[in-house]
Amino acid sequence: MLALTHISARYGGRELREEARAIFPATELPRDFDSIEIPLPERGEPALLRFRDQERPPSPTLLGCRRDPLTRSREARKDGNRCRAQ
Repeated sequence: MLALTHISARYGGRELREEARAIFPATELPRDFDSIEIPLPERGEPALLRFRDQERPPSPTLLGCRRDPLTRSREARKDGNRCRAQ
């Protein structure tokens, strides 16, 4: 597999991928947060795993917070109003 990364925005990704596939058929253009699984040679070929298709653990629910704890106001942080994960 040939993975083309850090492509300039001035180039169309689809056209660039098709041009590369004319020379090297197993070409992919991973997007941000995509992964490439590279197994040992005897276990198969590399595979592109799209971020949107990957299972992710659920994020914890925060109790007593109106907003994300990293973006709370200074006043809320000063008075010790802390968030608790459920």
